[in-house]
This record gives sequence, C-alpha cells and structure tokens, in this order.
Amino acid sequence: QQQQQQQQQQQVPPAEVTSTLQLVSFPATLVEHVRAATRQCSDVPRLLDAAGLLCHLLPYSNPCRRSAYQGIMVLLANKFPKVRRHAAEQLYLALLALEPHETGGPDEGTSAEAAEAAQELLVSTAWDEDIGVVKAARDNIAAHLQVPLPAMRAPAGSQARSKKEGAKDEYASYASLLADFARGGDF
Repeated sequence: QQQQQQQQQQQVPPAEVTSTLQLVSFPATLVEHVRAATRQCSDVPRLLDAAGLLCHLLPYSNPCRRSAYQGIMVLLANKFPKVRRHAAEQLYLALLALEPHETGGPDEGTSAEAAEAAQELLVSTAWDEDIGVVKAARDNIAAHLQVPLPAMRAPAGSQARSKKEGAKDEYASYASLLADFARGGDF
C-alpha cells in the first residue's frame, strides 16, 4: 500500500507545480485570445478593451510581452482613430509604469533613452491624423522599443478594390453625367 502511494505521488505533480505551470502559460494564452478576438474586428468597445488589456500584460516575460506589444502595434494602426488614440494613451501609461528592463520587446529591455523617445512619440503624434502618418509614427515606436512588427495581411477585398480603382468610370462625377446627357448620350 505504501508502494502504491509512492507511485501515485511520483505520477501526479504537486499542486504547487501544476498551478505554477498554469500561471506561466495563462498570460500568453490570454494575449493570443485577445489578439484573435480583435482580428478583423469592427467593434470599437472591444478594441478599446483589448488595448487596455494588452498593456496590462506587458510586465510579463516573453513570449507574452512580445505578443502583447505586437497586438498594441496593430491597434496603433487601426482604421478607427478613437482606437488608435486610446491604444497610444494606454501604451504611454504602461511605459511610465514599467521598469526599464520590462520595456523592451524581444530581449531584456530597452534603454531608458529609447523608452523616453517612444513615450515622446506617443505624446507628440496626432493619432487622429491620416493613417500614413500614424503608421510611420507606429513604426518608429516599434523600432525604439525593439518590437518586431507583425506581418500585416491585406484586407479581403483590397485586390478587388484596387482593380476597380484602376478602371475609370465614365460617369465618375455628376458633371460628366450631365455633360453626356446634354450631348444626348445613352444610359
């Protein structure tokens, strides 16, 4: 009977080890679920919540930190200006609260100067501006924080849209429609 108890103790890890393993993997799993829930998402409140949650997960070690930074970088270039602005505010507050060794993406961290430069960019950028300006600022922030930018996929209809943009519609403007009507053109 003692032998069976010893075998059972050897087979089942102690509760402390099991809970530690679950705690280590929980933040990384949470980040991946949040990022999956925001892909192709148009629900602004969900995106705002995701920005806050991803910033709260930055103090955890890699791969959680790297994935959280990448998710935030995606939100900084979101199509909704309100989401971009909120993500920038949340990242700024998170960088203020983080220790210098926690601010970096893939490695041990970034220098205090690089973190301050990223904070300055977050404050000085008008996140309501054109997406081209915003993406340039986002890329600079990612470079300062040593965060690899995630590979961006083109939206599903972008190829069809670009083909349509290439073709010129003869009635693209109201003026051309009236001019054709005045000439007696067919519709």
